[in-house]
Amino acid sequence: MGASYFAKVPAKKALSEYGLIEMTGAEKFWYVLMNVALGSGYLAKVITKKALSEVHRVEYAYGTPDTASESVEPAPSVSAPPGSSSSL
Repeated sequence: MGASYFAKVPAKKALSEYGLIEMTGAEKFWYVLMNVALGSGYLAKVITKKALSEVHRVEYAYGTPDTASESVEPAPSVSAPPGSSSSL
């Protein structure tokens, strides 16, 4: 049970940096303690923060799920350049 608590602390730090949640005092303490031990908390947070930044870009490009069908344009078709033979 304790290991799953420690696993969520870096993810909660990433979420708190985007303003989505607020960390408790204990979570802040454990995050600092994890960083003292070779920066493991920071390295785990970076993965979650990168994923969150990609989700934000997708929402910006395609809209929210309820408006996605209205804002998505079909991708342009790609054809082979003249003179090339494509045998897929």
